[in-house]
Amino acid sequence: MNIHKYILTRFNLTLWQTDKNSNNTQTAEWLEQRFRLFEQFTLPSVLNQTDKNFKWIVLFSSETPIKYKSRIDEIRSRCPQFRAIGVAPGQSAIFGQIFKEVIENDLGDKAEGIVSTTYLDNDDALSVHYMEMIQNLISTNYNKIIAQTTIINFRFGCQYFTEHKVASKASYKRNHFITLAEPLGSNSIKTVFGYGSHYYIGKHNGIRQIAVEKTDMWLEVIHDKNVINDVRTSIHTRIIGSEMLLRTFGVTAKTSGNTFSSLLKLFKMKIRQKIKMLAMR
Repeated sequence: MNIHKYILTRFNLTLWQTDKNSNNTQTAEWLEQRFRLFEQFTLPSVLNQTDKNFKWIVLFSSETPIKYKSRIDEIRSRCPQFRAIGVAPGQSAIFGQIFKEVIENDLGDKAEGIVSTTYLDNDDALSVHYMEMIQNLISTNYNKIIAQTTIINFRFGCQYFTEHKVASKASYKRNHFITLAEPLGSNSIKTVFGYGSHYYIGKHNGIRQIAVEKTDMWLEVIHDKNVINDVRTSIHTRIIGSEMLLRTFGVTAKTSGNTFSSLLKLFKMKIRQKIKMLAMR
C-alpha cells in the first residue's frame, strides 16, 4: 500500500486583516506571538509524532521579516519533515492551489496510492498519535478510499485557554483538524483545502466520511489574537492538567490545579461569548 501523508499549515499569509477582537493582524506584535505559539504548541506536537513518515508543508509570507529566518532555520534543523514555502502577498488567497502544486511536485511520477492531507493551524496541536492513527485508518480502509475520496474526522479533542491557564476536553463535530484521503490516479488531487471551508467539506457530493469517536486527537489553543474561536462546553467537558497536555500532545503548558475554579472560568467565558454573539445580531 502506498500512502503519502502531508500536514498543511498556513503561517502568516495575508488572509485576515483583523482578529476576533477587531485588532489588526500582520503587526510585529501579532507575528511575534504567532511564532511563540507555534514553537510552544504546534511544533512540539509534530516533532513528537509516533509515525514520522509524513511531510509538513508550511506557507509563510515572502515578506516575513529577515530576523525570523534563523527561527525558521532552527525549526527546519529540528524537524526533517518541515518544509517552508514563501508566498507573495498577492498570492495568499490561492493558498489551496499552492499546497496542491507543492504536493504534486513532491510526488513526481508516483501514480498509485493514497494522498492524505491534514489541516493544522499555526497555533494548534495534534495528538502525538495523530499521524499513526491516520496511517492505520487509511490502511484499514484502503480499498474504499481508492474508490472514493474520504474525510477522516476526529470529533473529540481538547482546548487550552492561554489567558486563564485552563485546559479542558471538548467535542466539535465539524472541527478543522480533519484529514482528506484521496486516491492518486487519473484525477488531480485537491487536498484538504481544495473544497472551501472545512465546516462544509462533508456536504460535497462524492465524499464519504470516517467519523472517529476516539478522544483527545487535537488541541485547539484559545488566545487573544485568534481570528475566531468558540468555547466548547458540553457533557463531555472535563478539566485536564499539564501532565495530560505533555503526554497527549507533547506540549508543555501550565494549568490551574483547581478544577472548580477552572470550570467556573469556562462557564464565564461561555456566557460572555453568548452575550457577544447576541449583540452582533
